[in-house]
Amino acid sequence: MQKIIVINLDSDRARFERISDSLAEQGMTPHRLPALRGTSLPKLIRGFIPGAANAEHGTLGCFLSHVRSWETIVENGWDGAIILEDDARIARPLEDVGKVLSEAGADLVFLNDRMSVLRRADANSDEMNQVISIEDSILERGPSQSTGCGGDGYWLSRAGAESLLAIVAQHGVQGDVDWLILFAAVGKEGLARLKRNYFFFRKLTGISNYYDLAVPVLKGAVLKVAAILHPGGSSSRKEENALNKVVGE
Repeated sequence: MQKIIVINLDSDRARFERISDSLAEQGMTPHRLPALRGTSLPKLIRGFIPGAANAEHGTLGCFLSHVRSWETIVENGWDGAIILEDDARIARPLEDVGKVLSEAGADLVFLNDRMSVLRRADANSDEMNQVISIEDSILERGPSQSTGCGGDGYWLSRAGAESLLAIVAQHGVQGDVDWLILFAAVGKEGLARLKRNYFFFRKLTGISNYYDLAVPVLKGAVLKVAAILHPGGSSSRKEENALNKVVGE
């Protein structure tokens, strides 16, 4: 059975119940991971984490919640897990996706519509079971799809989790966690091949100035047909960031 981690704030239990109900319809039970709020971290503790002192509170809490999910994979000795944020919408059976993942031979597979190039309604039966390279995913998308990579739905192996944890242990936190995850599968050597998509090239180049990864440390791929849909609109991370700007430190 595919392991599934759902990152969920204690204040957003209704979101967890919704996604749990969706998974229960597929005969799956998620592991709830209590998310962290950046505002709950003492300034003293933030000072020990490189980059954390100047991070927006919501962004920091989101980043460290994903770090905790990677630790969960390693600590439990799981081969890997699908990591979902609690506002994700499930577009297709994840058990079927698990079969595709087992054949992909990757450390990281993005499952979300911000990285996949097709939605279910636009795909044929063969495409449902395909993965494509991260490079192809980025270069095939149109301008309307170049809004970010997203951490709302991805599969990560235990080896991949260990690699990401090692990066954070050495370099700390910088920006949004999804861009670190993507950059770990691209590395500086892969940036030049992405220049045709200026948005992704610019974002990843910025991340590369902080995380010194000459080569990819993850073997990455993208599910061709999205299994996870992004709801759009506001998010707990953005709301916490905005609140911090209003009330200050």
